[in-house]
Amino acid sequence: MWRWPVLPASPTAVAAAAIVAFTIVGGLGVLPQLAASDLTWCYPYMGPDSWDWVANGLSWSGVPVPSTHRPPGLPLVISLLHQLSALPLLPYLNFAMLGLAGFLLHRLVRLRHSPLVAALAVLLFVSNGSLFGYTRYVMGEIWTLPFLLGAAIAFVRAADEPREYVRCALLLSVSFLFHYAGLIVGIAFVLAVLACRREALTTRWPWRALLAALPLPAIWLIVRELHNRSSSNAHLVEFLIHPSLHNVRYFAVVATALLGLAVIPLYLTGLSRLLLVRAHRISPWTQAVLFPLVCLTLFFTLIYDWADKRFLYYLFPFAVAVAAE
Repeated sequence: MWRWPVLPASPTAVAAAAIVAFTIVGGLGVLPQLAASDLTWCYPYMGPDSWDWVANGLSWSGVPVPSTHRPPGLPLVISLLHQLSALPLLPYLNFAMLGLAGFLLHRLVRLRHSPLVAALAVLLFVSNGSLFGYTRYVMGEIWTLPFLLGAAIAFVRAADEPREYVRCALLLSVSFLFHYAGLIVGIAFVLAVLACRREALTTRWPWRALLAALPLPAIWLIVRELHNRSSSNAHLVEFLIHPSLHNVRYFAVVATALLGLAVIPLYLTGLSRLLLVRAHRISPWTQAVLFPLVCLTLFFTLIYDWADKRFLYYLFPFAVAVAAE
């Protein structure tokens, strides 16, 4: 009797299936809440900034609504969906991006750890109730995470294959179009190169990466500046950039809540292992995880004078990678 051939499943395929399953199971109670006949009138999960994101997207479609010229990535997605009469699909795409972020987090952790550890790390990530709750909202953070994680994977590989610096730069360049946190992660990788990989600067690849990273952000900043000069309706985040201690207490509390008080020892033990046990040499993987985590933490806690829990979602995947250690 003929049977379908059974092929051995690769760890990546198994991980992908597990992540999809975790996301679907976790979303069973959430996905039915996402249904809305009209995103702008009937959808219940809209924060104060959500309306501005939607307005920016509709403006790109030619709808006569004011635009503050937020980063164009998500507005362009909204514009495309609007033109296809499919705007109510946006919340479902949010969860697709969450699943993609989980898959890429698995790839990142798998570069150092076993399939079991990587799977547990992703489970810690996608089972976070706060992250699931936030993903329901129309915001740009969840769309940025996959690009940051993809850039981190490329940065690890660049230690052995320098052409990966270009891939890393391109992913960060695209992430900048969804949220400016990509710039902070880019600075983190530059610092990692200067501190741990100075020999790479003698090759052409880091410099090619720099050239690859510049065009998209530069074009957008020019477009944004032209808009801001001709309109008083602007999203001027740069005025919030100055040293401040106002956010320290707030983020200490909400970060503990996000990470989970019961598993804080897991994060701390992983961090101590990365910093102390392997202090004699910081591995490429450790560089790709710790430098963004530290730079993002310092920026949102001490430099960016606006406190909001959603900023922690940029740190969360890197913190989970530390916990995997």
